[in-house]
Amino acid sequence: MGWFGFAKKTTYVIAVSREGPDRLRLNGNQVTRSQVKKNAASHDQTVLWMEVTTGGGRVDQGTGPASTKLPPGDLERLQRDVHLSTAFKAIVEELDTGKEHASKWYKFAK
Repeated sequence: MGWFGFAKKTTYVIAVSREGPDRLRLNGNQVTRSQVKKNAASHDQTVLWMEVTTGGGRVDQGTGPASTKLPPGDLERLQRDVHLSTAFKAIVEELDTGKEHASKWYKFAK
């Protein structure tokens, strides 16, 4: 973050959380401080998290504690495909309008 807000870039953290067997939810938040990313990465239900810029360009990503509950092939496919989904794009669009939080169910086709 720049001094007095200059050169400040807007980023969002979008976490994929496991809400039960075969139930995934995308939760997006504006990054207002570094703790937002740490919280998403360490939450018990987080499978995967991504930090993205306005428009959806990836800055950083990682897996969370619940990633061990998915088969390895499913986790790899989720990492590869989730940012291309309509739900992910809708969350980025909502956050781009100035909302602080956005959430959508994610249909994970097997």
